[in-house]
Amino acid sequence: MMSMLDHLRIGRQRVARFVLLTLATAGNGCDFDECPVGAVRCNGKLAQICESRGSDDPTLAWYTKDCGDGFCHLSTDPADRNPFCAQTEEPDPSCTEKAGATDLLYCSGNEVIACHQGYVESTFDCSTGQTWGDTVVTGSPRTASGYCITVATWVDCAVDPTPNPLCANAAASYVVCDGNRLLECEHGYATYAFPCPSTGLCVPKPNHSDFCTMTSTQDPACPPDDPDYYICKGNVISECSYGYVVRQDPPCPAGSTCSAAYHDASCMRN
Repeated sequence: MMSMLDHLRIGRQRVARFVLLTLATAGNGCDFDECPVGAVRCNGKLAQICESRGSDDPTLAWYTKDCGDGFCHLSTDPADRNPFCAQTEEPDPSCTEKAGATDLLYCSGNEVIACHQGYVESTFDCSTGQTWGDTVVTGSPRTASGYCITVATWVDCAVDPTPNPLCANAAASYVVCDGNRLLECEHGYATYAFPCPSTGLCVPKPNHSDFCTMTSTQDPACPPDDPDYYICKGNVISECSYGYVVRQDPPCPAGSTCSAAYHDASCMRN
């Protein structure tokens, strides 16, 4: 289970690859380099990095990320040279005063603020779900009516402003049943509340591995002691856990049939 900072780091890794809009001159079929490999720059509000056009085209081109209403900044970190987008042109005092961390999070009212190299790189409003920035602080976006909570260096959105008794083990991350909904627990708070299907149950299991089911009774085709088992129900792949159906895929497409073997199932062409 990932913390808010884990989500932020994953977001930065994704953005670092610049899976972005290329410049019009970086089309396929070119046979010249536009730039030296590994070069980076801010071109106005465009953050750019020089990379090959693809596995089948080794020539180099500028790949571009548009900062929109934000501002492009060159990185000061030798280990991460990619330019990045920030909310302001100048460093944010609330970020710069928290020295010693390249990436950090803090609560500003009910908003989670993500800093990078002294600038606000992204935000997430726990009340509304509104975000700014592409490395979106996701934390618990499913809890848009939540509260921004800080525990030591941990920052996240929580369902309630106070610790939840069902999340009493503050040293662990886990999920637990609360009636017919599933709570995700972090640092003593419920950071995510997921209602189970009205036709199903929330089933408690040892070691806080509780889960939701799609039906209120066990399915005879689902092994009662297997946590991860797949069956075919008609032409539909169904996932089982401890005897219950917990998820179903859409029906297999036309021209194929659901086939199950060795704890797994797949749609096979007729």
